[in-house]
Amino acid sequence: MTAYPATFHREDDGRYAVEFIDFDGCNTCGDNLSEAKLMAGDALDGILKVMRKYGDEIPAPSHVGDNVSGDEVCYIEPKFYIAPRITGATRLLALPR
Repeated sequence: MTAYPATFHREDDGRYAVEFIDFDGCNTCGDNLSEAKLMAGDALDGILKVMRKYGDEIPAPSHVGDNVSGDEVCYIEPKFYIAPRITGATRLLALPR
């Protein structure tokens, strides 16, 4: 399964802001780190589904080094398989974990 890096920034109020490195504008947040990770999975699924629906190219995940700002970097796996693009066909498959 492909996992995408996301940065988790702890805010002054204790909440976590999440930003995906590979998807401009794909952001979310959570009241704590655990909730932020769950919300990140939902945000990632949402943007991948929309990109697939409109035929946008889905980027390969970045490899994150030490030069990323954020309190923590986690790799988030989408909950569904991203089928390779085949000319004339679009398919989104849900696979159990």
